Amino acid sequence: MSHPLLRYYLPAASDEALTWDVDVAVYGATMAGIMAAIEAAQDGLRVLILNPGRHVGGMTTSGLGWTDFGNPSVVGGLAKEFYTRLGRHRHAREEMLWTFEPSAAAAVVRDMISEAGLRVENGYYVDQVRKSGGEITEMRSTSGATVRARWFIDASYEGDLMARAGVSYVTGRENNEEFGEVFNGFQLRDLN
Repeated sequence: MSHPLLRYYLPAASDEALTWDVDVAVYGATMAGIMAAIEAAQDGLRVLILNPGRHVGGMTTSGLGWTDFGNPSVVGGLAKEFYTRLGRHRHAREEMLWTFEPSAAAAVVRDMISEAGLRVENGYYVDQVRKSGGEITEMRSTSGATVRARWFIDASYEGDLMARAGVSYVTGRENNEEFGEVFNGFQLRDLN
């Protein structure tokens, strides 16, 4: 079975070398990327979301319709707004909704993107980065588009932008001696 949207790598078709100059470039249209972009736009910054794929919202709009929330009173900001909008969308009530259909999440996300005036460019995969000192100043995509920004945010699940920038990373869990953590991986709860 072959379908053009069922491919991991589907770059944007471009006959021209596009260049964008913005304040903030967000790489990845995951929920974290979208929320960061909305926050930056609300602060008056020019924002561009570069989405390697064609779908916005990441796992939240792709099938993960259950939220582990613990104590709802600690949820605030844009997360609270998102979950409250889900409640309005589903039940027409002002209450946060923790279990939802991905299509409802996608509708809310599309509204939030539109209201913030965000630009999302799909199919742009990072190929190269240019840095000044330790900061990324420019990203070039595999299709030849260039983005110059004051700040870059890697909100991808894979961390491709950071990897291209040479950011060091660790896979797996670090040894306890590395940072003096003895409870990593465990949740300490009062069971009495």
